[in-house]
Amino acid sequence: MRYEVFALNGILAVIGFIATSSFMLGLGVFGVVHLVSAYLCQRDPYIFHIFERRISKRGAVANITFWGARSYSP
Repeated sequence: MRYEVFALNGILAVIGFIATSSFMLGLGVFGVVHLVSAYLCQRDPYIFHIFERRISKRGAVANITFWGARSYSP
């Protein structure tokens, strides 16, 4: 499992604990997310690399025809 996924798992568990003040819920969130991510890593070791690359790619911007390039403001 990638370190980034483990850190994100910990962050989600802490947020769950802070939001509900229940240690068991934070521990439960950590366990469930850890099991799911471990299963995904077993199926494909690069699944989170693929997910990260897919998220990092930008889509087309609506004003590309006007400017001829990607631009977020006129």
